[in-house]
Amino acid sequence: MSGTMFGGSAFALDIGVRNDTGGAVTAGDILMVDARTSADDGFLAVKPETGGTEIGPFTMQGVVLAPDGLSIGNGDDCIIRVLGVTRAKVKTGATVTAGQLGRAEDGTGLLLASTAVANVGSYAEINYVSKFIILETVTGATATPDAKVLVRGI
Repeated sequence: MSGTMFGGSAFALDIGVRNDTGGAVTAGDILMVDARTSADDGFLAVKPETGGTEIGPFTMQGVVLAPDGLSIGNGDDCIIRVLGVTRAKVKTGATVTAGQLGRAEDGTGLLLASTAVANVGSYAEINYVSKFIILETVTGATATPDAKVLVRGI
């Protein structure tokens, strides 16, 4: 049961996908649903493609949910959170700041340094590229840390 009465949150949406990244993924990796594929009901998941001509900003993105230490191989099924609070891996050396927007780095599945809403270049960038609201400040780590985020990947 996922009700606030029992300490849970009804504000979460997790979906099943098949890892199609070509490698293993672990908890906190950011993936996108590859909307270009018709196989497997369109639920193959790849590393986000967020360049200017890519589909990443327009398709669902989510964060891999898995127990610590579990590696999910290419071709295996996994669950990603596309709406709700979770922890996402932050790019090594990046700083993310609570209350700002976040987005996945093109091709890596890591959260990039955050952007204040006032500094985002366009309305389209706010609505399509920024799929995360940072809930916890993480400063320039030397190893890949994770940060608490609100995923708004749909």
